[in-house]
Amino acid sequence: MLVDSPGMIDPPGTSLDRTDEDRGYDFKRVVQWFADRADVILVMFDPDKPGTTFETLDVLTKSLQGMSSKVLLILNKVDDFQTVHDFARAYGALCWNLSKVIGRKDLPFIYTMYVPQDKREDPPKSLPAAQGDAESAYSVPKMLEHEFDGIRGEVMREVERAPDRATDNILNLLKATALRLKMHMTLVEACKKEYLDLRKFWKRAQIAGIVAGVGFTAFYLIRTVGSSAPLEALAAEDLAQAPSGSPSVSSASSEGSSMMTSSAWEKNWSKQVARSHSLFKFSTFAKIVLSSCASNLALWKASVLNLEFKRENVLQWLPQTFQRVYGPFLCKSDRAHDEIMAQWNAVQPGLELALSSTPLESFPAIETQHKSFLDDVLDLHVPRLDRCVRDRTGDDHAYLRFKHHITPASSKPEAKSATTTTTESK
Repeated sequence: MLVDSPGMIDPPGTSLDRTDEDRGYDFKRVVQWFADRADVILVMFDPDKPGTTFETLDVLTKSLQGMSSKVLLILNKVDDFQTVHDFARAYGALCWNLSKVIGRKDLPFIYTMYVPQDKREDPPKSLPAAQGDAESAYSVPKMLEHEFDGIRGEVMREVERAPDRATDNILNLLKATALRLKMHMTLVEACKKEYLDLRKFWKRAQIAGIVAGVGFTAFYLIRTVGSSAPLEALAAEDLAQAPSGSPSVSSASSEGSSMMTSSAWEKNWSKQVARSHSLFKFSTFAKIVLSSCASNLALWKASVLNLEFKRENVLQWLPQTFQRVYGPFLCKSDRAHDEIMAQWNAVQPGLELALSSTPLESFPAIETQHKSFLDDVLDLHVPRLDRCVRDRTGDDHAYLRFKHHITPASSKPEAKSATTTTTESK
């Protein structure tokens, strides 16, 4: 099936000012829809307008991004050129405009296409007699018979081998789907982990609040329960142990007086400690218990509101999660950045739909064997199949070996001898 433009042709003179709202549909998304299902994409540029418009730039950079394996750039209607200089000028302008769009060091090959003279409705334009002899060697119609005809044949062969290119497209689709699945799985797992880490933090905060309340209450009970009334401190005259009598008696009883003084200080210290103990009061105990319960209740309510806000606004912090997970890969190179951003643009709508319709804690845990299997598909199986597909018998325009089997040279004489023996027997 051939789709032209794809079947969307604007009125003349309005293509520059026409937008998606004027058409009534999203032109770039429609082109991308057809491009995803096509095996060969021919992007043709007319010689009178080799420059690319803004809409063409958007189509090449967004709609056809990641489809370079099946896109052929063609400079169409080269038979309209009268001299090689005109052709070179248009070809150079096209290369210059495409170099600003295609993020590669070297431009892809640009094919040329024309309508054969025997199939054209209008007769070919002839040069004036004065210029005919001087520029006959540099005229483009003369070159159509030799140089351009071979390139036109290559384009025709590429179109004819579209069924063979379908295998390449299937492999590219398999790889793209596996990469999108891996990104979807990784981001869902990262969002779930971030939410569960936040919930674990609030649980630990609640446990710490309960432990602090219980510890403070127990400390108050230990300090108050079982303590008696405070005792009075020793008077100054009790502490003063002035000796009475003769000096001989005082010298004899000096050791006993020191013993009495130390025991008095111990009694005074115990009395001061007993005075520092406060009595148990039920009102104070009730205040401590109620304040502890109120603080823990407020902490629980704050955790519930925070988790609910985190769960309901998952789509707002999803881009930050993507930047955090894929940030190291985005900085590697421009090509890796473009590929990852293209995958993100393709995965984001489905991921947002899944996260908005299902709670984060309801997503099942992804097993390690499933992750390793997906990595094996991307790292082993897809490259192996790609090498098998690209194992061609000739250049890039040859047919695939597994599609078109070529009989080995050694088997041809055997086949001929077998046919001759059968004919002779008959």
